[in-house]
Amino acid sequence: MKKFLKRCAILLAACVVLAGILALAFYLRFTPRIPAPNFPAARNTAEANQQDLQYLRDTFPITDRSLTPAMRPRFYAEIDALKSQVANLSRGELVVGVAHAVALPDNGHTGLSTSRLRHIPLRFFWFAEGLFVLQTSAENSDLLGFRVDKIGSRTPAEIYSQTRPLIPGREEYKKARSIHFLDSSDALEGLHVIPSSDSVSVELIAAGGQRVTRTFKTSSGEMRGEGEVDPRFKNGPGCDVTCDWPQLLDGGTQPLYVQRAADGYFRAWLEDIDALYVRIFAIEDVGKQPIKKFFADTIAEASRKSP
Repeated sequence: MKKFLKRCAILLAACVVLAGILALAFYLRFTPRIPAPNFPAARNTAEANQQDLQYLRDTFPITDRSLTPAMRPRFYAEIDALKSQVANLSRGELVVGVAHAVALPDNGHTGLSTSRLRHIPLRFFWFAEGLFVLQTSAENSDLLGFRVDKIGSRTPAEIYSQTRPLIPGREEYKKARSIHFLDSSDALEGLHVIPSSDSVSVELIAAGGQRVTRTFKTSSGEMRGEGEVDPRFKNGPGCDVTCDWPQLLDGGTQPLYVQRAADGYFRAWLEDIDALYVRIFAIEDVGKQPIKKFFADTIAEASRKSP
């Protein structure tokens, strides 16, 4: 009996060691080791931008493995071109240049986040009929529901075509993410849609045909959101100063998929079609209900109510 227990203990220890080796191998294979930046204090903005570009040049190829060895020369060439002109580039031109470079692998999971850029106080969304104002700051709420005819000197469709090379991924994803470039004065200036990022002129059309042109001063502060917020989801995950902004759907019946936006996951039984609706935004625990329990309860409810 003692020999049997000893053999079991040895086998168990071997399994633990093997699991540890496999876990270490997985970590070393798929987790990039990114060195911390090691530059002297920058003396000015141009030097700081030079350092940032050099750090991106050094670390991006080991961070995003979808940048294949065949793609790297082009990536290096684009970053080097930005470095050579950095003293003459505006903030917006630098933004657009970096966005284009990191979009080269066409990996939808990696791209420039616009959440640290400067934005005007309107949030847009694409519909079949065009680009519409879905959310605004309180003082611009009279523009909710207006269709955007022009931003600066160009139409939304023209600007969208300019943003496509800056956004990696499928066409649907490019269209969805383009709204975060269209309301950014930095991005618009970098695309040469507007002459200066200090202000943005927008021409809009109401449902009744009334035309309005309004000029928006760019906020001097950066939007400190956790990410790019979908304006359909009021108070949704990562919302920044827009959390309490008026939205087109305020006071009306909201579609189920935008309800309870702050919840990482929720479900609702649809009596009229005898179906269980489930929406999941998270891959980890959110709020008081662990995601594991949510899945267990969801499966149990579906089993109880299934025909």
